[in-house]
Amino acid sequence: MDPCFSDPDLLISLIRTLCLFEDIRLGEEQARELLQIGRSSFPGLSGDDELIVSNVRDTLAFLGSREIRGMKADLALFLRLNALLAREQALIPGVLRNGPVFVPSMGEVPPPDPRRVEAEIDRLNSLGSGNCALEAAGCFCRLARMQPFWDGNKRTALTLCSVMLMRHGSGPLAVPEEEYALFDELLTSFYTRKDESLPGFLAMRCRVPRNDS
Repeated sequence: MDPCFSDPDLLISLIRTLCLFEDIRLGEEQARELLQIGRSSFPGLSGDDELIVSNVRDTLAFLGSREIRGMKADLALFLRLNALLAREQALIPGVLRNGPVFVPSMGEVPPPDPRRVEAEIDRLNSLGSGNCALEAAGCFCRLARMQPFWDGNKRTALTLCSVMLMRHGSGPLAVPEEEYALFDELLTSFYTRKDESLPGFLAMRCRVPRNDS
């Protein structure tokens, strides 16, 4: 496994956030078991929820098998992450949307401009020595607002941004369960362009510190 993935507490926080995005409140011990032994069957989870959890597991396994420190953020990686995270959920997983989608807070969202998606992803290759967490959080928010995929937009964007943070020696972005209601409120405000404070909130209150930082 890549050294960037050697701290289980970082991955547990990321796992729990990715599941929270789908309203699955995975306990810390469940997430730890998922990470340690690949368990994907838990009492109380529906078949659909177990699919989401197993997709998260397989995505982390895919990333852990690659050299994260030499990884470049590009459209191909972004599509691959969505293909794993939205497997058997999205209309066409791993492919940019080619039709409109309805989002309650935004109404009908047209298909994304691939050039804008690629330009946003490329920002992650220029994370500097300043506030990397704020830069990555901004990328997450803008990618999520674009709704580039039929499903799994937040999961895919957060995974990519977190991996690039970990590549730079930082911890991932992960929303604690007790902060999730506020995150959801700020996300809606960001989507509707009423409030742009979500990146700062994520960078300040939702970045998981590394044990060696």
